[in-house]
Amino acid sequence: ILVQSAEPSQEVGGRAKITYGRFNELKVQGYVSGGLTEGIALDIEGAYRNGDGFQRDILSGDKVGKHTSWSIRTGLKAEISPD
Repeated sequence: ILVQSAEPSQEVGGRAKITYGRFNELKVQGYVSGGLTEGIALDIEGAYRNGDGFQRDILSGDKVGKHTSWSIRTGLKAEISPD
């Protein structure tokens, strides 16, 4: 598996996505990229996921499978010389 992410860009931009689904599943994702100074750009991406799950313990009747996770990724691009 090869995962390739976009390089940080001097151009300011971003996007966000929020979804809500079955079993109270919430997904939030966001990305922003932009130049810090001339020749240096930074991007930050974050994701959050939470849900109640759909399984039930047949002995106790309790819901199982609840989940919560999050992640953050950053990237830095520096052009040190004009060449």
